[in-house]
Formats: sequence, C-alpha cells, structure tokens
Amino acid sequence: MNLYINQLQKKPAFREQVYAGDIFLDTHLRSAHELCALARHSITEAFDGETDHLSLHKKMPVETFVEHVTRLKRKFTNGPQAKALIRDYILEIGADPNDYIFDVPRVRVVPNYDYLHAGVSYAYKPHRDTWYGSVDCQLNTWMPIYSIEPGQTMMINPAYFTRPVQNSSPAGA
Repeated sequence: MNLYINQLQKKPAFREQVYAGDIFLDTHLRSAHELCALARHSITEAFDGETDHLSLHKKMPVETFVEHVTRLKRKFTNGPQAKALIRDYILEIGADPNDYIFDVPRVRVVPNYDYLHAGVSYAYKPHRDTWYGSVDCQLNTWMPIYSIEPGQTMMINPAYFTRPVQNSSPAGA
C-alpha cells in the first residue's frame, strides 16, 4: 500500500492503484472544498440557521436532532449542487466522468456516542463495503466537513485488503 499526498491529478493508473490498496489524500481540490462548503451551508439551513454545527447535539432533544438530520440528508443527498460538484471532482482529478457511475453523496452525522449512535447517526462496525452489497470495483471518496482527530474517523487497514475476513455475508462477497 502506498499513500499519495496531493498527487492525485491525472494519474493514468489511478483506479488500478486504488484497487491495489493505495490511498490518495489531496488537500487542494477546489471541488472538494466547495462540496464541504455546501455541506456546511446545508447543515445551517437544515438546523434553522444554527451555525455552531459541532454543538448542535447539545442544544436539542435527540428526536428534534434526528428530524433536522433527516431533512439535511434528504436535501443534500438529492440536491443537484452536490451531484454537480462530484462531477467537477472527477474532472478535477483528471478523470472522465463518463467512465464512472457515481452514487449520490451522503453526509455522515455522528455526534457523541452517548447522545445518538443508531439510525441517522449509525457508526458502521469494521467491514468491507461488499458485505453491504457494494460492487468489487467501487471507489470511495471521504472528506471531513470539519477538522477531525484520528480517533474521530474510520480505520483503513491495508493488511486485510487481500485476506479473507470472517463475516456473515454470502460466500464470495
């Protein structure tokens, strides 16, 4: 596995490298910054103008929070702006959008575990995406909307990329 930092654009073997377990971290992509800005704007809108996003879970009952997050996810996921920015992202990394079928963008909302850890804020256990029905050729892109610490994100464990892992999904998944 190789980690490439700010070397993503126009890599001819990009997909093959990702399939081999390489990870690309690019902090300079305009489209990614715009997508995060759209997410922040969408959060403010979904929470009726609240701008202190990192403290929202401290300001309301769980049920109210879930209503707002549900509204956020529906609008962001199905909104044309986010989809256009994903297309811009593909162009910006030097790829052809016609070579990709992309899923709708999703906003993950995971507040403090003691406040909410199910439903709209479910934090997935360690898994391979194929266990959830994803195709083997899927490429994932993650970007934090706000700065995060290592303990606030998922672990990527390249040592398991080519080994079988016990799971309950159908054989071959």
